[in-house]
Amino acid sequence: MVVINKMDIKVPLAVKKMSKDERKKYDAQEKYCKENSIPFFTRMGKCYSCNKSIFGENIGLIKASTKLITGCPNCGHSFCE
Repeated sequence: MVVINKMDIKVPLAVKKMSKDERKKYDAQEKYCKENSIPFFTRMGKCYSCNKSIFGENIGLIKASTKLITGCPNCGHSFCE
């Protein structure tokens, strides 16, 4: 069995630059995905299409911790199609 130290996993630059509030939402979504064994589509922290933060004002902490985020709340781009 291979054990990966969480510190060895590279954190995307966009995540490092997040505000404290955005980082809480990001961490909540990551935890939700791990606990439910579902894909973590928002790993980069920003949209691939519009380049805006996924965890800004349009996503609340409750939504990030209870629902799978599959698209950008800013431009509507889908991360799973």
